[in-house]
Amino acid sequence: MATYKEIFGKQIKVLASDPTDTGAEGQIWYNTTLDNFRTVLNSEAWSSGGHMATARGQVAMFGTQTSSVAAGGTPDGDATEEYNGTGWATGGDLNTTREGLHGAGVLTAGVIAGGFIQPSTYSDAAEEYDGSTWTSVTVAPYPVSNSTGFGTQAAAVFAGGDPGSKTTSLEYSTPGSWTAGGALTTGRAQSGGAGTLVAGAIFGGTPLVVVTEEYNGTAWTAGGDLPAGNQFQGGAGIQTAALSFGGMSAPTTMTTATNKYDGTSWTTAPALGTAQGRSQGSGTQALALIAGGNQPHTVAVGTTQEFNISTSVVTPGAYSSLPNLNTTRDPEGCSTKNGTTSAAATWTGSTPGFINNTEDFNGSTWSVSGVYPQSCRHVGGTGIETAGLGVGGFTGPANLSEVSEYNGSSWTGGGAYPVAQYSVSTAGTQGAAITAGGGSDTTPSNDYNGSSWTANPALSIGRSFVGSTGSQTASVVIGGSNAPVGQCEEFNGSAWVAGGNLATGHSNTTVSSCGTQIATAQIGCNSPSPTVFYGFQQAYDGTSWITGAALANGRQGGAASGTTTSHLIGGGFGPGSTYFNNTEEFTAETSALNYKTITTN
Repeated sequence: MATYKEIFGKQIKVLASDPTDTGAEGQIWYNTTLDNFRTVLNSEAWSSGGHMATARGQVAMFGTQTSSVAAGGTPDGDATEEYNGTGWATGGDLNTTREGLHGAGVLTAGVIAGGFIQPSTYSDAAEEYDGSTWTSVTVAPYPVSNSTGFGTQAAAVFAGGDPGSKTTSLEYSTPGSWTAGGALTTGRAQSGGAGTLVAGAIFGGTPLVVVTEEYNGTAWTAGGDLPAGNQFQGGAGIQTAALSFGGMSAPTTMTTATNKYDGTSWTTAPALGTAQGRSQGSGTQALALIAGGNQPHTVAVGTTQEFNISTSVVTPGAYSSLPNLNTTRDPEGCSTKNGTTSAAATWTGSTPGFINNTEDFNGSTWSVSGVYPQSCRHVGGTGIETAGLGVGGFTGPANLSEVSEYNGSSWTGGGAYPVAQYSVSTAGTQGAAITAGGGSDTTPSNDYNGSSWTANPALSIGRSFVGSTGSQTASVVIGGSNAPVGQCEEFNGSAWVAGGNLATGHSNTTVSSCGTQIATAQIGCNSPSPTVFYGFQQAYDGTSWITGAALANGRQGGAASGTTTSHLIGGGFGPGSTYFNNTEEFTAETSALNYKTITTN
């Protein structure tokens, strides 16, 4: 009998622990610690990605899993977002606002066409994207919505769609050239698609068909049927390695179904973690992406999910529950934002009545600690658990100029603030802090040295209820009341300068934040007009913001402590005038090889 070495050219290694390099794929070794034979195999699974900045359905998507575009949709039908494999950032706005449009290409060379303009207009508009700006090009030969797009900017196909016969297809080549394509055998709209102009495929569609058709650049021919009828699903890949995912298995029923196509037949793949339809997709069969859509079929969502076929098992960055605060409260961001997930404190706030207690977190429980000098809210807060700082605030009848310092168990008075003020953004440490704005959208900024205050140059615009983090010489203020479109400013030690705008594109207030100027986590916030409580993270790298993992509860004003990759948020205020006491902890994404024990079964 041939040995393993004779067949594969390698001996079975004897190891005390499993290897960690990707070269272990397909190899077999004996783990002496576990006393068994082991190997590494491919795994197939969906995992959560960064939440979209704006929840919406019927967007156009194209690109790869780590470089993708989502454009248009409903609501916010002119917005574009770009995905980098972690989260979404703001892209250039479309020239024509619409939903139900489709796209093809990659992030730096994409094309979209058609769509529907509320309340009753089908669009023939076409636009090309260069990675930052959309340019209108020659309109399509006829208006169409919910067609299926695939291919490249230089050679794209748009097939089916509403209204009309649903059997027509168009071929596009840059810049702005349209020709008629072959006629579909089965008329349809809202299909999934994959491939190129000369080797493409569409599958499913309305009215709930199972039919797959393949395109060779001239004509459509029948392919293998889907296991079940589906419409409004996402598609990714090429003609001989396509992926169909999500969609609607009935007119009002979302599905988690995922299926793989080999050019001949479909096989079942692991289901989506959450049913998601009226969504499109991008990427390949092994690395796919779905974003936005509806869930259930009438509610727009910002959910993003990634599909991976890999030797690694990905555990996405996510929030998990920690023990609750003892007092249900809205701390309004007042916390030791420079602390950690095992050493944090928060104080004051509203329940809705004003409170004066302090709570400390040791990594496992919150405990009630020192009494703050005043029952108040709108206090500026920063520092660490054993050296916290509270600045100003509001008692109900009056603003405060008091400054209080915390040693981990009790509070003592510090140097009075130059003016009685509330909602002062505060960052840095107890002995080297910086404040900015506050009150009725004011501009002053001041430094604290542990005993007294000195003036800094003012903010460029007055703002209050902002997020802030960083150090005395390198800080950032985030959004705030009166700040246009989520505008941020950075302090460089001598002046305030413009920073990157938040990904949401909204004026955000009562922002929770922690980290540094170049590694900032902004967690939850409120957009006051209309009132929306955001329930996801945004991260800043000193240049631009991208979205991140979703919280269990959309909220404003939670107490935040930690870094971009490891932080907690506790309490806050949310929809329905709800005050929270729950605490959530963020853990960054990890990946590990997919080890398998070899048995005789």
